[in-house]
Amino acid sequence: MAKKNVNVELADNAPLSDNLGSVQAPAQTNSKNNKKDKSADNKFSAFFKRIGKRFKEMGSELKKVNWPTWKVTLASLGTVLVVVVAFLIITMGFDTFCVWLLKLLTGAEF
Repeated sequence: MAKKNVNVELADNAPLSDNLGSVQAPAQTNSKNNKKDKSADNKFSAFFKRIGKRFKEMGSELKKVNWPTWKVTLASLGTVLVVVVAFLIITMGFDTFCVWLLKLLTGAEF
């Protein structure tokens, strides 16, 4: 069945209802200034509590990390350096070949 869309204008102090027909009482507006002050304080302190909670979670996650030993770190560094040097040599060789080929085709001196 299709849901019917009903547009009804409510008075300022009329009870609110959702689409299912349940009625909610309007919010009490006694001592607005007092509630705003408490709400602002609660939001301010809740913000910093959430930040503190995130830092605690971050610390507990960092404790779970399996950090490599110094020996493993040096072995990985050696592997990276060998691969970088190998690609450097390959790239320089390709560049030198391209320069030689360009000189051969154009007959120019570089």
